[in-house]
Parts: sequence; structure tokens; C-alpha cells
Amino acid sequence: YVQDALHRCGVEVDVDLRPLVGGDAVANVFVTGAQLAHFNPSVEISGEGVAIATAYRAAENALKICGR
Repeated sequence: YVQDALHRCGVEVDVDLRPLVGGDAVANVFVTGAQLAHFNPSVEISGEGVAIATAYRAAENALKICGR
């Protein structure tokens, strides 16, 4: 499928959803939802759930960075 090939692309992240660049995590950036590598919402039928869950986690991680 063309759509499947499109969703094979994405951003590799660490456990805190920070993008990995050359194996190192970017400290103040978080990746959520359909931008995640190895996630295909059209096959898994979970796009909204993954988007909500990862956005919530990213918000928690951002608040930690801000000291809250």
C-alpha cells in the first residue's frame, strides 16, 4: 500500500518521546502521534488514542523541564 509506505517513515524517539539525532536525544523537543516511527494508524486503527496518549506524556515531560 502507498499509505503503508508513507507511515513507515517517522521520527525515532527515546522513552520520553524526545527525538533521537545520531543516537542522542534532543532535550527540549517531543514527538507525538503520527510522527512517531513504526506507527501506522491506518492499520492499527488507533490514531486518536495514540495522539492523545503521547500528547499527554509529552506535556508531562515538558512541564518537568520547566520545573513544574
